[in-house]
Amino acid sequence: MKSIKRYLHRTITLTLLTGAGLAITAAYFTSQHEMDEMFDAELAKFSRIVSGLHQGRMDNLDYRRIARQLNQPKHPARYYTADGQLTPVDPTAEAQAVRYYDEERMISIGFWNSAGHPRVLDGEWHDNGPFPAPTESGYRWQEYDGQSWRVFSMPLPDDEGWISIGLRKKFERELARKIALSNTLPYVIAIPLLALLIGMLVLRGLQPLERLSRQVSRRHHKALDPITEQVPLELEPLREALNTFMSHLHTTLERERRFTSDAAHELRTPLASVKIHLDNARVADPEARQSLSKAYQGIERLQRVVEQLLTLARLEHTAAQRQERINLYPLAAQLAGELWPWADSRQQQLVIDGEQRIEVVGNATEIGVLIRNLLDNALRYSPPGTTVTLSLHHTTSHAILDVLDEGPGVPEDVLSKMTERFFRQNHQHMSGSGLGLSIVSTLARQQGAELSFFNREEGGLCARMAWPLTAPETPDPQAV
Repeated sequence: MKSIKRYLHRTITLTLLTGAGLAITAAYFTSQHEMDEMFDAELAKFSRIVSGLHQGRMDNLDYRRIARQLNQPKHPARYYTADGQLTPVDPTAEAQAVRYYDEERMISIGFWNSAGHPRVLDGEWHDNGPFPAPTESGYRWQEYDGQSWRVFSMPLPDDEGWISIGLRKKFERELARKIALSNTLPYVIAIPLLALLIGMLVLRGLQPLERLSRQVSRRHHKALDPITEQVPLELEPLREALNTFMSHLHTTLERERRFTSDAAHELRTPLASVKIHLDNARVADPEARQSLSKAYQGIERLQRVVEQLLTLARLEHTAAQRQERINLYPLAAQLAGELWPWADSRQQQLVIDGEQRIEVVGNATEIGVLIRNLLDNALRYSPPGTTVTLSLHHTTSHAILDVLDEGPGVPEDVLSKMTERFFRQNHQHMSGSGLGLSIVSTLARQQGAELSFFNREEGGLCARMAWPLTAPETPDPQAV
């Protein structure tokens, strides 16, 4: 999916460039058209002025003088006598002292007698023979020596002949290009600045969407209260859709929570009743004790599975609990004392060693469930006559709780699957539900701790919980 910000910036900038290109093109052709009209008017005006200054019955000396004034370096004007003979014209000292411009070569002038023979021709109009004589008054396009000329012609007074003034088409086109380029320069300077301004405006325009995204991303996954962030009119449907979705999700989760609570009561009661009746039956009928003992073990396992499933359901649908600083040693000692009778019945030893003050940030109830499940798992996997050790210590960055058993260990390829639900390593002495370590993994994530397993060199498994010494605060479920 493309970025809206990038799409808007690119599209608006390309639109601006396209508009600038069209404007420059229009300016070029408009300038060219206006210059055509302006130059046509200038040619006609100059022709009339020169014609008005023309003295009737001009002799050869007059035309020679005009030719001398039209001389240019390397492009001398040509003078013809009345009988049509070409006579060279030497520039005078005064004419040589005049400063000439290259642009003068773009404009040429010529005089012809009434018979159409040239009298004076500008240098550019005699490089490849005499320029064609006019035949009628007005404007015309004339090709000469590979150049296209815009020419205005009119008759001289007293039927003295013709005068023509011409302008190279190349000059018009170059001038039009220069005007277009001069109009382009402001765009060249302005477009990068406008692109930067457009980027800033697009970024500012999308800020409400980014604020809404940050608000949703910072919310705790169990915080389903409505979003109250003020948004533009265009984003209100999105906000309302999110609020409606969270409202429906909250209703669904609340219904599931109530079902879990009801199921806990409805499942525990009949299981406890069946267990009591099995106890009575084992005492009343000694011959059926073996079968009843197996049934009793099955009921015990079923009861544990139900309890663990209900614990998982509560953990996944309960809001984050308040956290505080907790000393792990007293909590671990209390839980070890509660499990000691069961360990003693299995001829197992339960030992606590390490530091007696290890503080972490978390919820005491959830950490208690976590430690109890680790100890329970270690006792179930360890054979009778072994020792389960709960060790507390810390490194420079973490507080460590290790639960060490002397069981058979776990194959290396199975270590990563230990926290999967209902995963059970096939050992004959194992009677677990396959859910205890899944609960531990869920609680570890909620407490901001790291759970890991590895086999001990001396035999057995080590389950390690590591809390950061500077644990971050749990995000407020209502935070936005």
